[in-house]
Amino acid sequence: MILVTFALTYEGQIFEKAVKGNPDIRILYTGVGSDRAKKAIDDFLTNNRPSHILASGFAGGVKPDIRRGDLIVDFPDSVTSGPGIIDKLEDSGFSVQKGLILTVDVVVDSNEERLGLGEQRGALAVDMESSAIRESAAAYQIPVLGLRIVTDSIQEPLPVPPEVLLDAAMGKTSIGRLMLHLLMNPGKIGSMIRFAQDCDQCRRQLALASEVAVSLLAAR
Repeated sequence: MILVTFALTYEGQIFEKAVKGNPDIRILYTGVGSDRAKKAIDDFLTNNRPSHILASGFAGGVKPDIRRGDLIVDFPDSVTSGPGIIDKLEDSGFSVQKGLILTVDVVVDSNEERLGLGEQRGALAVDMESSAIRESAAAYQIPVLGLRIVTDSIQEPLPVPPEVLLDAAMGKTSIGRLMLHLLMNPGKIGSMIRFAQDCDQCRRQLALASEVAVSLLAAR
């Protein structure tokens, strides 16, 4: 059995529909942030032992050449199918880079912060859950492959402040808070609409990429 994790239901909905009925794939929505992710994974692993974990979802790019829609793949040597997954994704037309997906405590918004993490930590992208997932999985020697699609980057920043875009406790956008912000900042409406459209396309691409990764992990 392979466990596929997403922080948010929105990120994994399309993949979940695609693999519905497959007894060899389990999906876990961890919530946003390391604390929620660790609790969710620890609870799951109490009674379940997947052969691999695919930590999937959205990420923010922190290198100047990383763009929205790029796939970032991060895996240890123990994931022997990792190079094959990259090759298969590239053959399928995805823009893929292998490198560090760094876990951070808060959403990284400013380009100064992004560049600092890219240059000082050698990261390609940042998320808020992967390290907690890896830590919990390591206790059971379960290999973890990170697969993230970039939704915001140095070239394509978030259209509104992170706290407006995502209510971490709710695990989704607060529509009331977002609408109020846009009413007070009407100049951001266009960029927010484009961002929402791009995110929908990103999660569709992520679903396809996750299917590719799962199929190759299962073949090991």
